Amino acid sequence: MKIGMKIGGGYTLILAIMAGVGGLAIYCMISIKVKSNILANEYAEAMTVEVEIDKFSREASACILDFTLSENIMSYQKGEEVLEKLLELIKDAQVLADRSPHLVKLRANISEIKSKIEDYVNTVKQLKVLNEERNAARVRMNEAAKSLDDIFTYFRDLQNTKFKKEIAEKLSDAKLLERVHKLNLYFDLSEQMSNVRMAIVKFQTNAEDRQSGMSKMDEYFKRIDAHFSELKTIHTKPEDLAKLAEARTLCDDYMKAGNDVKTPLRKTIL
Repeated sequence: MKIGMKIGGGYTLILAIMAGVGGLAIYCMISIKVKSNILANEYAEAMTVEVEIDKFSREASACILDFTLSENIMSYQKGEEVLEKLLELIKDAQVLADRSPHLVKLRANISEIKSKIEDYVNTVKQLKVLNEERNAARVRMNEAAKSLDDIFTYFRDLQNTKFKKEIAEKLSDAKLLERVHKLNLYFDLSEQMSNVRMAIVKFQTNAEDRQSGMSKMDEYFKRIDAHFSELKTIHTKPEDLAKLAEARTLCDDYMKAGNDVKTPLRKTIL
C-alpha cells in the first residue's frame, strides 16, 4: 500500500480502533451482573481511554496532514509527539484490559489495536524520510540547473558572436543557416530544461494530472538527450566539446535528481 493511502486511511484506522474500546462499558452493563461499584470504575476508565484516543488521534491526523501538504517540519514534530502520547495510551489500555475481567472486547482486541497504531507510526516516519529525500534531490537539481544555465548562456553568446561575424564576412546562406541551427538547439535546450522544472512543480502540486506530468517530463528528457547527441557531432573544437561534455554530465545529474524528486512523490501520493 502506498504511503499516501496509509496516511489518508490512518485516521479512519485509528477511529476503527476505538470500536475495540467504545461501548465496552455498555456491553458490560447489559451482559454481566457484577457489583455496581466495580462496573462503574471499569466503565469510567474505559470511557476515559476512549476520549483520550479520540482526542490524540484527531490531533495527530491533523498534524501529519498539514506536514504532508505544507512540509512544515513543526507539524511533523507535533504529530510525532502526539503519536507518542497515543502509544502511551495503548499501554494504559493494556493495563486496564489485564486487570478488568469485564472488559472482554478490549482484552480481545488490544494486541491488534497496538499493532495497527505502531504500523501507522512507522508509516509517518517513512513519510518524513521520503520528504527529506525529495528535498535533497531538489537541492541537487537547483545546483545542476544553475551550472547548466551558465554553460548554455556561454554557448548561446559564443554562437551569436560567431553568427554576427559570419554575417559581416558575408558567408554563404548554408553556413549562416548552420549557425542559426546551433543557436536554436541551445535555445531549445534551455527551454526544455525550463519545461522540466515547471513539470516537476506541477507534479508536486497538481494531484489530478500527475501521470500526464510524468509522461511530459520523460518527453522533455528525450528531446534534451537528442539535442546533446546532435551537438556532439556538430562541434569540432576540443574546448567546446569539453564544455559540452560537462553540460551533458550536469544534465544527467539534473535528470537523475528530477527522477529522485518524482520517486518519493510516487511512493507518498500515488
